[in-house]
Amino acid sequence: MDGLAILSRPHAFRFLVELNGGPLKESDLGKVTGNYYTAHNMLAALEEAGLVERFDCERSSANWYRLTSKGEDVAVLLQRAVEVVEGT
Repeated sequence: MDGLAILSRPHAFRFLVELNGGPLKESDLGKVTGNYYTAHNMLAALEEAGLVERFDCERSSANWYRLTSKGEDVAVLLQRAVEVVEGT
């Protein structure tokens, strides 16, 4: 998938920045979009692009996601862009 195409999709930027804080459940990310199916589809696209990965967590039946090393690199750059815009 084209990098610009994936990053310009609704919620991609926010998901990457949120996941930069550590792994999250799919349902937590669903709260960002307000819609579970939107979150699920966005996570699938980010996973296909190699930016996030789904993993199993002990004692939890939820789908958990974390950034891949590629996703971490992108999230750091996105967070820096936010800081530049905010002037911090």
